[in-house]
Amino acid sequence: MDVLVTGATGFIGKHLVERLKKENYRIYYLIRKKSVGRIKELCNLNIISGDITDKKSLRKNFKSFDVVFHLAGAFGKLMRREDYFKVNVLGVKNILEVSAEKNVGKFIHYSACGVYGCSEKVIDESFPYNPTNAYEESKAEGEKIAISFMNKLPIVILQPAVVFGPGDNYNIFKLFKGIKEGKFVFIGNGENKLHFVYIKNLIDASILALKNKKAIGERFLIADEKPIKVKELVEVIANELNVKTPKLKIPKEIALLIAFMIELKSKLLKDNPLITRDGVKFLSSNHEYNISKAKRILGYRPKYTTVEGIKETLSTIELY
Repeated sequence: MDVLVTGATGFIGKHLVERLKKENYRIYYLIRKKSVGRIKELCNLNIISGDITDKKSLRKNFKSFDVVFHLAGAFGKLMRREDYFKVNVLGVKNILEVSAEKNVGKFIHYSACGVYGCSEKVIDESFPYNPTNAYEESKAEGEKIAISFMNKLPIVILQPAVVFGPGDNYNIFKLFKGIKEGKFVFIGNGENKLHFVYIKNLIDASILALKNKKAIGERFLIADEKPIKVKELVEVIANELNVKTPKLKIPKEIALLIAFMIELKSKLLKDNPLITRDGVKFLSSNHEYNISKAKRILGYRPKYTTVEGIKETLSTIELY
């Protein structure tokens, strides 16, 4: 079976590729032409040169793959709104159009739980879109385009919760680093719940989406079995790092002001901020997802709890 992976050199992509290799799929990698020579691990691999923001470049080497996993996206750094939309909306439209032209067997699109925003209620796939920032807005628009192609392609949409695991140097890594260096403070009382998905659980769900015919035409929230309170999460991390559990708490309004100043400094220095206003909003809001649909249709059963994932991740990294 011929499988194309976009975003194969990213955090999720690398884990997905390793799993696909173990299951003996023939893997193709969509890579921008200017990046091929710079990425050493791509030597002697099945490279498809193309850029999702340039439909002509996609058409040149694209073929009728059995499955396309579309992971490539703009995420993580402080970007302009138009940059998010160029990749996460136009890019999605382009690769879907070319996939439809080439009669791709199945298209698995990775959206995000953020398309629903946050809520005091447990979120499921019936909730309306309620994005809270430019990234989430772009992912919501990209998902809408994927839905519009469901009458042209066999499409499965996965909506992962915040993903973490070995190799992640953005999401949970920044939290680890803040706690390790004694820079973490609670925003509010720490009683709000966050819902994550450990990378190995997400990859299990991805393989189920590939193999399960009943998944076609559906959207699935993918998360760990249960959410975790922020104060419990921080305590677990501090214990694993053998540092004191943070106690300091500040109001959300002050945290937003501090994050704004950190963002300004990071823009001047051209580095990644330790915390952003979006990060403040995430850490102080409630995020909980109902994964019963993925369980019922995909047969998804998270093998790792969030705490197990945290411990395994910490055992693989060195914080400095």
